[in-house]
Amino acid sequence: MKTESIEEFQNRRDRLNFETIIKNEHSLVNCIFHADKHQLTKNAGKCNRKSIVGNIGFDIFSTYQVDGFSVKRKFVIVNNSGPEVDSYNFWSFIWEKCCKVIVRVDRTSKRRNWLINSRDDAYAVGEFLISKKTVSCKYYTQLKITIRNIMERQSRRITYLQYHCLDELSSSGPRQMTFLLEMVNRNHAAKSKKSASGPIVIHSVGCFERAVSICVLDICLDQLIGTNSVSVLHAILSVKSQVSFEFFSLEEYKFINNILLGAIRVLRLNKARSL
Repeated sequence: MKTESIEEFQNRRDRLNFETIIKNEHSLVNCIFHADKHQLTKNAGKCNRKSIVGNIGFDIFSTYQVDGFSVKRKFVIVNNSGPEVDSYNFWSFIWEKCCKVIVRVDRTSKRRNWLINSRDDAYAVGEFLISKKTVSCKYYTQLKITIRNIMERQSRRITYLQYHCLDELSSSGPRQMTFLLEMVNRNHAAKSKKSASGPIVIHSVGCFERAVSICVLDICLDQLIGTNSVSVLHAILSVKSQVSFEFFSLEEYKFINNILLGAIRVLRLNKARSL
């Protein structure tokens, strides 16, 4: 799998056969995965699937650990059948794994009162007492959550981010996605310095493929910054093998490439400004 320099990767947009390049690479993503599925499965990351009857009913819940570019188990993709607001499985997992940064992936989230309301009264989910304060802007909603374990008499603060422009590929799309990932990593690093902190949670509510893409984008951006080169194909295959995700759509592959192509300009602009 070829690793391209920044210049090689950026020049692909100017080539007349750009669409053909994307389609050919996408076909390799799924073909290679199916051909090597047995070997990849043996090396797959940890996958926990569990169906539990919580205090509010039946909630199908699964988690997938994902490595970053240079950090083992940097992410955990959480996929559950219902909203996290009153999901006992969700909050008990967050507490157990000491997760302090959550990124929510849900195209309908802006209509959810829990996200929109600036402040809600604390409410109980099992042994957890949850309160939050909301800060909203055009591109994302940030929640400052305090979760208190009544039984253990301990509390933790969590940064919770919901990005609104999941499908925006305009000139501002790559800039805002790059900004989001920088914010996520900055928050995670800050919390890890203060105390033990678990992996970054990518919470999928009906957008599992996009949750995978966010992990891929973070890996590719770290690779670009660290090595001045990138291999989107390798990053996708690596993440797919860890989440047992067999098919990756062409639309999602285009999304990743377009975000990265735009992000290169953002990274270069930021570097120029810092000189």
